[in-house]
Amino acid sequence: MGNGLVKKRIARYGAGKSGGYRALVANRPGGPWFFIRGFAKSEMGNVDPVTLKLCRVTARHLLALSGDALADAARERKLKEVICDSQTQERNDQAAPADES
Repeated sequence: MGNGLVKKRIARYGAGKSGGYRALVANRPGGPWFFIRGFAKSEMGNVDPVTLKLCRVTARHLLALSGDALADAARERKLKEVICDSQTQERNDQAAPADES
């Protein structure tokens, strides 16, 4: 799709990929993945040209950020890191402070 933007097909539970969801994500080999936009295929079959252009510009800007800039954006809550690695998630769960209520 250009500028590191990729469309991924995501299966709907019990229905498979063809009638499922689509996600526009940005990535460079060996780098982080950025979720740009998601939608049900039934909601929008193809991405309209204006949305596609905006997503490409967003992808280009995100992929140009340095590691320090990404860390700053996460700290300032401009970006949110999503961790899907079960081992990493287990480490984060163990490190989380106990609920004091």
